[in-house]
Amino acid sequence: MAGMTTATGTRPHVLSWRSRTVRGFALLLALTLATRLVWGWACQRILARQLDEQRRRGWPARLEDIQFAAVADEQNAAVAYANAAAAQVPGVDSPASSILEYPDFPPYPLAWTQLAEASEKAHGKVFALSRKARAMSAVQMRTALSINALMATKLPYNAGRQLANTLGDGALYAHVTGDDAEAIERIEDVLGEARVMRADPTLIGQLVATGIEALAVYRIQVIAPGLRFTQRPELRQPVKRLIAELLDERLAVDGMRQSLIVEGIWTQDLRLGMGKQTWAIRPLAALAAARDGRRAAALVEAVEQPSKPAAVRVMEQEPALREFNLNLQRILQSQGGLTRPSRWFEAGGLGYDRIVETHMRILSDRRVAAVSLAANLYRTDRGDSPARLEDLVPKYLPAVPKDPYYDDRALGYAIFPDRRPDGAARPMVWFDCGPVTDYILPEPMFGFHIDNRPGKTNRDGIRQYRDLSRFAAPATTAPSSQAVDDQDEKADAPRDDAQ
Repeated sequence: MAGMTTATGTRPHVLSWRSRTVRGFALLLALTLATRLVWGWACQRILARQLDEQRRRGWPARLEDIQFAAVADEQNAAVAYANAAAAQVPGVDSPASSILEYPDFPPYPLAWTQLAEASEKAHGKVFALSRKARAMSAVQMRTALSINALMATKLPYNAGRQLANTLGDGALYAHVTGDDAEAIERIEDVLGEARVMRADPTLIGQLVATGIEALAVYRIQVIAPGLRFTQRPELRQPVKRLIAELLDERLAVDGMRQSLIVEGIWTQDLRLGMGKQTWAIRPLAALAAARDGRRAAALVEAVEQPSKPAAVRVMEQEPALREFNLNLQRILQSQGGLTRPSRWFEAGGLGYDRIVETHMRILSDRRVAAVSLAANLYRTDRGDSPARLEDLVPKYLPAVPKDPYYDDRALGYAIFPDRRPDGAARPMVWFDCGPVTDYILPEPMFGFHIDNRPGKTNRDGIRQYRDLSRFAAPATTAPSSQAVDDQDEKADAPRDDAQ
């Protein structure tokens, strides 16, 4: 046969434009292209509205919009602290930078004293340069922000952390050797370094700053009960200034706020850069970038709240933040998959609820440290611990600090009769960052602790007790005690002034 025919003539070739198959495919392709163009236009409008909202808030919209005022190196506190860090002698570690295991409270073992003494002798220049750096007010941590230069800071993070260890251990060494005035000065040097680190508007910079603050605040809690105001009355004014500094939380809040804004812009740039690689799914990147902006706004509002419950309420009101945390939990728990395809750009990131938790913890410990200093001043003047924290107001504290883990409740305070090894009463301040568990060790308690007794499953946080008095641990008790005598827990109910 010469060819197939129909009632109307010869059938067109399958690849001919007259073929229904070719025409159908072309129509489908045109519709797909039109859909992609309309979808892309709509997603770009959503992103544009989000960027307009960021500008309305006074935020920069892109990383290149963030500029840093130039500061000469000789006037830059960040460079001065970096010089102090560089002056540390290699191989001469303070106890905190070593692998030595030791109790978290005095009296320290001989090995600790030997390391601290060697650090003291080797690092005189470090202490002098740090004191000079603290007196500087101008700070420039960066010259520019870019995804490829995250670690390009004037004061390197790792060097800054090691410097904080040297200064903090130097403060403890000065205290245990009788020089409380120098101990307070070195604590101020550490806090000065944390203030410099707060000038870095990145999230990692703020977390490093928080770690340095926590190091300083822990040492304040250790030192405070043993400060010798009777022998050194001139200590009172520096300690009062330190109390005021601890209770002034504006820099911590502002630093975290700025870093969350930058983190939002950073991730927006990252998403949009990923989207440029594939035209077909570029609108997904625009949607993800818009969500980044909404998340940043919710997180900024959260860290500005006076308590964690208020912060949680803010975060729960933002769907993009709830969905992100759900996706992160699914990934961490190896459940596989994200909630929908648009989350292709959500792999990675940080658990933002943990950032807020870290922020609240440092605020809590700053307030506890201020109370500890005030309580020792009270004890020096009155001969005994305060019966309640209100007794510290207004002479020693402007007001009783709030527990950040409740909407409107003061820090807790309890006096446990006969609970010290010498039979004396044991005054303690506390706050609740987890289940209410009266896990009180027989040795002094300073810094964050968890309930690690057998059978306990909580590892995030429990009621946090801090001692307000100095005493030696029982000879039979190791510093990392795993259990508490149940009889001791049930005996001698405390006087509890937190309502």
